[in-house]
Amino acid sequence: MTADWAACRVFQPTKNAFVDTLQSILDDVKWSLLFLVLTMWGFAGAFYILFREDQAEYEVSSKPLASDQGRDKQHS
Repeated sequence: MTADWAACRVFQPTKNAFVDTLQSILDDVKWSLLFLVLTMWGFAGAFYILFREDQAEYEVSSKPLASDQGRDKQHS
């Protein structure tokens, strides 16, 4: 007794042009998308460091303090 495997399949194999088109487009732009994501990640990290709220705790100053502005006016 042999089983007819084609009749036992849940999904019948089909050739879908839309999926093939999407796959070829993603193959063409994958390096550009990777560069875009890395660039955005770099800017996000830079802005996080620039505007973080715990700068006083670690004595890091990326924004001018009010006390520093008075000194700048005296030296000019």
